[in-house]
Amino acid sequence: MVIFIMDEHKPPVWTEDIEFTFHLLNMLISGYQGHYTWRNVLGQLGFDVTEMHPLEDLQEVIDVLKEHRQELPRGNPLFRKGQALSPDAEVVVGFMDLLKKGLQSVVNALTRSLELLEQGPHINAARYTVACIARHAYVHEHYVHGLVRYGEVFGLEEVADRWRQHTLTCAEETNMANAFFARMMENPELDGDFRLKLIERAKMLPVVFSRHLDDLNSVDSHLERMMGPEGN
Repeated sequence: MVIFIMDEHKPPVWTEDIEFTFHLLNMLISGYQGHYTWRNVLGQLGFDVTEMHPLEDLQEVIDVLKEHRQELPRGNPLFRKGQALSPDAEVVVGFMDLLKKGLQSVVNALTRSLELLEQGPHINAARYTVACIARHAYVHEHYVHGLVRYGEVFGLEEVADRWRQHTLTCAEETNMANAFFARMMENPELDGDFRLKLIERAKMLPVVFSRHLDDLNSVDSHLERMMGPEGN
């Protein structure tokens, strides 16, 4: 997983603009990686994805965001305190708005899917729930690894060490998500035990995704203040 490419002859310098830009981009990259996984899992499980963004479009968004992140060690943050948004920055803000809108839809649909699974076997609800479990796992994994690498690149070892402690949990979540997906691919029958395991694993995810949405709204509000004439 390539996070940053460093120039050994020019050590990166940390600034508040770099910190804010990194955190915004890290949230968006991890969010879109999770969205890509969710969309991919839904399609492979036979869910109707005809009205959803193609995977190629989502990958293009991720690639653009990663290109902006690569500029940070070179001292080129996309967002600068007190300065108007550049065209590239406006595009990224648009990506954030789309992700927020999608997250709210996911919260609503997952809540309904869990209600259906509580009532009994429901294949589409199970597919959607498995996709959301995978979404969360890959969001968390990319978010944590991004913070670890950020700490390493900018010499913030306390940051890197703190987030390294989460990598084992990320691996466990990813393995569990992959196991749920494999089970649905091999045998879509919803026996009672598997259905209950799905519910137990996913029951808190609407809350988790709502917190992701709150975090994005908080970053958006901070960005508005940061770009104001006073930059505060």
